[in-house]
Amino acid sequence: MPNNLQQELVQALIVSPGSSARELMGELEGRDLYVTRREVNSTLYSNRDLFWSIGASPPRWQLKSASNPTEDFQPSTAPSTSSYPFDLYAWQAEALSAWRHQGQRGVVEAITGSGKSWIGIAAAWDELNAGGKVEILVPSIVLLNQWAAHVEKFLPEYDLGLKGDGYHDEFSDVDILIAVVNSVRDAKFDIEGQHALLVADECHRYATERNAGALSEEIFESRLGLSATYRRSDDGHLDVLDPFFRGTCYELDYAEAIANEVTAHFKVALVGVRFDESERTEYEDADGQARTHRGWLINNADVTPEPFGMFMAEVQTLSEGGDKDVTRKARAYLSAFSRRRQVLANPVAKIDLADSLVPAVRQAERVIVFTERVDAAEKAAETFNGQGVRAAAIHSGISSENRQSILKQFENGSLHVLCAPKVLDEGVDVPAADLGIILAASQSRRQMIQRMGRVIRRKPDGRFARFVIAYVKDTSEDPANGAHEAFLDDITDVASEVVDVGVVEAGETEKICKYLNDFDWKGPIPQAKMAAT
Repeated sequence: MPNNLQQELVQALIVSPGSSARELMGELEGRDLYVTRREVNSTLYSNRDLFWSIGASPPRWQLKSASNPTEDFQPSTAPSTSSYPFDLYAWQAEALSAWRHQGQRGVVEAITGSGKSWIGIAAAWDELNAGGKVEILVPSIVLLNQWAAHVEKFLPEYDLGLKGDGYHDEFSDVDILIAVVNSVRDAKFDIEGQHALLVADECHRYATERNAGALSEEIFESRLGLSATYRRSDDGHLDVLDPFFRGTCYELDYAEAIANEVTAHFKVALVGVRFDESERTEYEDADGQARTHRGWLINNADVTPEPFGMFMAEVQTLSEGGDKDVTRKARAYLSAFSRRRQVLANPVAKIDLADSLVPAVRQAERVIVFTERVDAAEKAAETFNGQGVRAAAIHSGISSENRQSILKQFENGSLHVLCAPKVLDEGVDVPAADLGIILAASQSRRQMIQRMGRVIRRKPDGRFARFVIAYVKDTSEDPANGAHEAFLDDITDVASEVVDVGVVEAGETEKICKYLNDFDWKGPIPQAKMAAT
C-alpha cells in the first residue's frame, strides 16, 4: 500500500467530498496512483478520526473537518446508549444515527452475523419509551420466536403480542407486536392515532405483490428495514421497497465489518471435483436442453435475459398457461434447469471430498456443511458419523423441536458438524462455526452471503474463519465459467487469502487440510490474493 495513500485520500475528498470508495479509486487513478478497493477501505476505516462516512449505500466519505450540509449528523459519534439494556457496537450506533438523520426511515444493510437485530431492538426501545407502538415484521415462524425471545429479555416491561403460528394478538391491544408477514398482509390496524414504528426484518422478502400488503404507509410513520442482502434480482427493492423505506440509509459490508473487528478475518479455499461418467452425461443433457429452451424463450417470447431473477420470474409466469408453444417451452426449460441443479447437488465426488476433509474438521471448533438438497445433507452427516465425528443434518423435514435440539447440541459442543440445505440460509440464529464447507456452491449472491455469515462471526480467541467452496469442474458452478463472480468480487478484496487448488483427485486433499489447519490469528489484513497451490 502506498505510504502517502492517506494524504492522497485527503486531497481527493477536498476536491470531491461525498465520494464512494470506488469513486475515490477513480480519482486516484487520474493521478497515476493505482490502489485496490481494499486498500482504500482499509485506510478510510482505520482513520475514523480523519474520515467519516455518510449513511448511504455504498458509504460516502467526508473529511471530519469539512463543512457540509449535514454537519449536524456525525455518524462516528454514537447516540446516547446509556439507557439501553445492552451495549451497541460503534457501527450499530452509527447506523441508528443514519436512520434518524433520514427521518427515521431507511434500510440498514449489514452482513449476516453482524448484529442487525440490536439496531431494531434499540429503535423499538426508543419508540416505546416515547409512547409509541412497534410492529416487528418477520418472514418466518423461526424468526417470530427468535425476536420474541429478544423482546422478552430486553423489553420485559412492555406488553408483547404475537401474530402467526397460531397466535392472534392485535396491534391495538399490545405495545409491541411481532408478526409473520403471511398473517398481516393487508391488515387494518386501529391504533387511535398513536405514532408507530415498523421494524421489517429480512425486508428484501417484502417486495412481492402479496407481501408488500404488510407495508402500511398509513400506520407506520417510522420505518426501519433490516437485511443482509437488500438488492433483489427482480429490482423489487427499487420498485417497492425504496419508495416505502426511502432506500438504504446505512451499509456495513465485509470491509468495514472486518476493519472494525465486528466479524472474523477469513480465508477461502476453492476446490474442484469432477463428475463421474454417468453424472457428466446427465448434466450435459440437462444443460444442453436448458440452454436451447432459454435461447428460444429469449428470441421468440421476448423474455428478459437479465437479470436472471427477472428471467426466471417471467418464465415461471409463462409456464402457467397462455400461448401453447410458449407454455410448453417454459415448462421444458424449468424442467431442464431443475434437473441440472439436481445433478450438481449430489455428485459422488463432493461427498468424497467431505470425507477426505475429516482431519481439518477434527481440528475445527464447529463446522457447518452447506448443501443444496436434503439428501445431500443427510449423506454428508452419515459420512462424518462414519468417521467418528458427531454430525447431524438439519432441514425443513425435521420438526421444529428437533431442529432446536440439534442447534442446542451444536452450541454446547456435543455436536461437532451441522449439515444443512437452505434452512440455514436466512434468518436462523445459528451458533458460530469456524469452518464452513460449501458443497452446493450457489450462483445466488444472496445465498452465498448468508452462508458466509454463518461462519465469519467474530471468534473469542481471534481465530480466522476458514471456508472450503466445492465446485464441479466445467459446469455452471466453475468459477472459471463466471460462477460466484459477484460474490467473489465481494470477498476477495477483504479475505486474507483466496486459494484455488483446482481439481482435487482422490488422496490429494492432505494439502487442503494442512492449509485449513494452519490457524491464523487476527492482525492487519494482508493483500488479498488468488493463488494456486
